[in-house]
Amino acid sequence: MIKRFDKFIDAEVERYSDHIELSCTGSDPQCQLAFDRALKPGWYNFEYLITIAKGRLINPKLYFDIGRGYNERDVILLPVINGKSVLKTVYFSKKIYRLRFDPTEDKYANFSIYNFFIERLPILKILKKLSSSNAENLSKSKIQRYLSSIGIVLKKDVRKIEKLLSIKANDPFNYQNWIGKYDSYTLSKLSEFEHDQLKFEYRPLISILLPTYNTCSHWLKSCIESILNQVYDNWELCIADDGSTNSQVRNIIKESAQKNHKVKYTFLQKNAHIAAASNVALSLSTGEFITFLDHDDMLHPLALYRIAEALNEDKTIDFLYSDEDKIDARGQRTSPFFKPDWSPALFSVQNYIAHLSCIRKTFIEDVNGFSKGVDGSQDYDLFLKVCVKHPKIKHLPFVLYHWRQHGQSTSLHSNAKIYAHTAGKKSLELYLTEKYPQQFSHIEELGQNFIYKPRFIFEKTNKVSIIIPTKDKVEYLEPCIKSITKRSTWRNYEIIILNNNSCERKTLRFFEKIQREDERIKVIDAPFSFNWSKLNNFGAKHASGNYLIFLNNDISVITPSWIEELCEWAGLPEVGTVGTTLLYRDKTIQHAGVVIGMNGWADHIYKNVIPQYYSSPFVSNNIPRNVLANTGACVAIEKKKFEQLGGFDETFIICGSDVELGIRAYKFGLFSVLNAYVQLFHYESKSRGTAIPDNDFVQSALKYEPYRTLQCDPFYNPNLSLNYTFPICKS
Repeated sequence: MIKRFDKFIDAEVERYSDHIELSCTGSDPQCQLAFDRALKPGWYNFEYLITIAKGRLINPKLYFDIGRGYNERDVILLPVINGKSVLKTVYFSKKIYRLRFDPTEDKYANFSIYNFFIERLPILKILKKLSSSNAENLSKSKIQRYLSSIGIVLKKDVRKIEKLLSIKANDPFNYQNWIGKYDSYTLSKLSEFEHDQLKFEYRPLISILLPTYNTCSHWLKSCIESILNQVYDNWELCIADDGSTNSQVRNIIKESAQKNHKVKYTFLQKNAHIAAASNVALSLSTGEFITFLDHDDMLHPLALYRIAEALNEDKTIDFLYSDEDKIDARGQRTSPFFKPDWSPALFSVQNYIAHLSCIRKTFIEDVNGFSKGVDGSQDYDLFLKVCVKHPKIKHLPFVLYHWRQHGQSTSLHSNAKIYAHTAGKKSLELYLTEKYPQQFSHIEELGQNFIYKPRFIFEKTNKVSIIIPTKDKVEYLEPCIKSITKRSTWRNYEIIILNNNSCERKTLRFFEKIQREDERIKVIDAPFSFNWSKLNNFGAKHASGNYLIFLNNDISVITPSWIEELCEWAGLPEVGTVGTTLLYRDKTIQHAGVVIGMNGWADHIYKNVIPQYYSSPFVSNNIPRNVLANTGACVAIEKKKFEQLGGFDETFIICGSDVELGIRAYKFGLFSVLNAYVQLFHYESKSRGTAIPDNDFVQSALKYEPYRTLQCDPFYNPNLSLNYTFPICKS
């Protein structure tokens, strides 16, 4: 369908019979596609292969014009894969008049593009692919699978169709490539690990708790087999069968115990539910550490080895958790979840720890094991109770747990166990009440299972100083001020406008007008050369509030409760800076937290993506989490903490001091938070470049460490690529 590349921008091109070679000559290389006629609405396969000779693929995109020109809403993000074919299935709801391929943002890149084409998928082909790619359908007949696929198409569930087609046709997060490169072990390599573990100085016994109930025989056998195949050999398996009526379950358990003396078991006479069964399994354990396994899931062969390895590096660790993925009915590994290091804010909105987790037994005994009445959320409840006791927590950045996908599993449907969501909420309320007895208020319902919104008390006596530097730019400043005064629900604030050498008459008239109309607004002259850090430090010295919000002049309020929702987090004792989701005009993300080291220096994760709940190899962009830094375009902090930290570093001139403040706060023992429940518009142009002085690069190179090059940003994950602002597995 695509006949040729018609036009190139910022690139020199050499054409060959089967490919073209591009040498980038500018910062935004573009390839305009030519085709015979407009593309009809429907499903399309988009395929290409790139080999890189020099430079990097950074944020490759496909732009499509549906009659309103190219823009950042009508764009498809593409995975970064070098040397392998990319096949992306996409849906166009409207006629496509033009297409543009932007392969990279690296102006120094040289690469070749092979076999580039787009084909329209007929409905029968879509139905065939859906019927074979949907894990829910595998136990059904061929006719039933087709009927189910027809239902999905008729519902026009575009996101689900894209996901299912991508899983079948492509590897959208580069996970299969990642497995092949980083998580595939030959038998000889596993034997080496097995030999190495015998040399561990510290070899704690690890007890694996396995409650069972009417488990599918095949899955239970696979589950137990994954334990028997563990490289680390100092373990015991403690099975508590919860009154299964399926005799095969009991037979499998007995046979396993006969084959291996490390397998212990007991049979409950009647079904007591998972929390009670877990406690029974716990009573069988004699290990120093306890880990947990669901009866239809599997452990990675190196699961216990990685735990023992970490404990040999630091014997004081009390609580370990790893990355995880899902395994479908065919045994295919999919949907990885690469987690951040310990993130207390994220833990307060979601049980991101989940699997695999391993806890020192004394902590579990200290909280009396699993609680009654929290079935379905018993793990989250236990983790919450243990975390109140201040264990030393360690994240293991390895996929050590494979979570089974099937029709009743929460791994496939978040609404499969609604009662578990309610139980988790109750447990979280108890945890936050004990952790913040003077500050926790309540949990708001979001209508999203297993995701919570904690609210904290923010006394009306708290005054918030909003500090806005500006030089003229009334066209930005006036709507910014108006949105604050008209939309904000918090009233106890002051707005400090820092007049940094404004010279336009309309600006000076505006200053006089707003101060006259609202006594909470004051303009302070800052008659010195522009230095972003110095300006904001200057504003903080004139602030009378006990909370500070540093704000750009091109911001507009979306969430009315933005002030109190940012500052109530900022008031928590362990919290440093608090940022928010900033959106471009087209409602895609401009800022959802900074990742140090991304694209060489630091960049905004999820940039240009629509904020929403969806699966990715990382945390959803729509929920709060800890970050190493927030953008200074909107950042809140308690004034006393800002002063303790020494304010912004004035050796930076234009940019970088906001990132440095977050790093300094973390080294000081404070966790910065991205409160994604709050949204503001940031009218920064997506194409506008800012001249950054060499000084700021020098300062960044010095002060972003060790998180820029020496080690990974603790709130991202070393298994994710830093060359892409959307979470993609590294390759």
